[in-house]
Parts: sequence; structure tokens; C-alpha cells
Amino acid sequence: MRHAKKEGRYMGTASLGYVNKMTEAGKKYIASRVDEAIHYVVYAYRQENRGKKMGQIQIF
Repeated sequence: MRHAKKEGRYMGTASLGYVNKMTEAGKKYIASRVDEAIHYVVYAYRQENRGKKMGQIQIF
């Protein structure tokens, strides 16, 4: 796991707005879920415009 992190590979489940996928050959990768990611980014910026700081915004 340390070696993988040093190589820049992401360990564990995908972050918010991304999904874990696998090719037909069995290689794993992380793909973007643009529709979901945009929703969360827009929500965060709207909350910030209303006066909330980024640390106070809860997306879940």
C-alpha cells in the first residue's frame, strides 16, 4: 500500500462525485460522475454565497 501511494494510485473507495469501475480486462480505475459532481459543487457555492463557510457546509 505504501508503494502504491508513492506511485500516485488512489487506495480505497472513490471520492464524492467519482465511481469505481473495472475494464473488461480486469483493470480497475476511477471515473468521474459529472452529473453528481456538478450538483455538489453548485450546492457548496450557493451555501457559501449565503454566508456559510466551507467548513460549515454539509453535503451528506
